[in-house]
Amino acid sequence: MMSKCCENLKWLNQKECGTNGCITATEKNKTFEIKTENRSNYCRIKIDDCIIKAEQKKCDYLFVETQKECFIFVELKGGEIGTACEQICQAIDYFINKSVQMKYKRAYVISSSVHPKADIVFSKYKEKLKEKYGIILKRYTKQHIANENDLFK
Repeated sequence: MMSKCCENLKWLNQKECGTNGCITATEKNKTFEIKTENRSNYCRIKIDDCIIKAEQKKCDYLFVETQKECFIFVELKGGEIGTACEQICQAIDYFINKSVQMKYKRAYVISSSVHPKADIVFSKYKEKLKEKYGIILKRYTKQHIANENDLFK
């Protein structure tokens, strides 16, 4: 049976890619989690090699809050901040090209790198995402727990 979020995004048609009520993603010793009172409104969707199987760049996960149309793009990355940001941009373009309605859009890079040059690259992408897509991009080291209330500001 298709999860609630996938019912709202029928074009996905990828039952195995969506996990209803899942608010955590962990890969490569990096973790992203959403702190919420109502897990059932969330769906974690695996983008990399599940929704987007082509060789194009794409981020690892998308979290969808179905009631408020909030889309949260997440890349769990070792150290290449520029690559991580580009993967998020490519995934966003994919969903925009599918005419997906996204009222709130957020993006997170969870990385291990905090090299000074990474800050410069990240700042450029942060500005680009805000201007081009209206998306707030944030970066954290190793892990981040996002408070649900902050997602809708």
